[in-house]
Formats: sequence, structure tokens, C-alpha cells
Amino acid sequence: MKKVFLAAALALAVAGSWAFYPKAVTTTKTMMIVGTYPTPSWRHSYLTIITPEGIETTTELDVSKADEGKLLDQVRRIHTIIKGATLTAVNKYQQDGWELAGVEAEHIGEGYNNLVYVLEKK
Repeated sequence: MKKVFLAAALALAVAGSWAFYPKAVTTTKTMMIVGTYPTPSWRHSYLTIITPEGIETTTELDVSKADEGKLLDQVRRIHTIIKGATLTAVNKYQQDGWELAGVEAEHIGEGYNNLVYVLEKK
């Protein structure tokens, strides 16, 4: 009986230590695509891409087509332009093997809004 108990205890110790055995480290790269639009002045809306190396590239979006009509219609067109630009960038990177990890819409201080897409590549 002692031998069976000893063998079971030894097997349990081996199985338990296997859980702490070092595993291969997977490197995950992360990047962000950010669409920024200040309200109420949408004249300066931007698309910013932040690479895994921390390089930031900002492009001003052409929102001149949103100037016509009522204010609410202008706001809707601005949102469409910004979402279209960010989704185009996301799709481009997904074709290169990046996966969408998260999306967040955030309001930053005095009328600045961000639409943030986080992409990962393993």
C-alpha cells in the first residue's frame, strides 16, 4: 500500500511541476488606428496610425464634403468619413495578417472624440 501511495504522490508531484515548466514565449505586436474628430469644429479631423515600434503617422482627413445641410446632417457625414477612413486602414492591415483585438469610442476633454482600433499580430 505504501508503494502505491508513494507512486501516486510522485506522479502528482511530477504533474504539478509540469504546470510550471517554462513555455515558449509568444511575441505579440500591437498597433493602434485612431480616428480623431473635435466637436463642434470638425474641420480638423485626423487619422493616426501608431505602429508597434511607436512610430506615429497622422493624416488630416478631407471633411469638406460635410459642409452642406443642417448641423445634424453634417455630424452624420463627419462620422461616416472618419469611420470609413479608419475601417479602410483596419482592412488594409488585416490583409497583412493583423487581427482586430478591440474597438473603443472615447470622449476626451473639451469636445475631442476618438475612435480607436487596436490590432494584434502574433
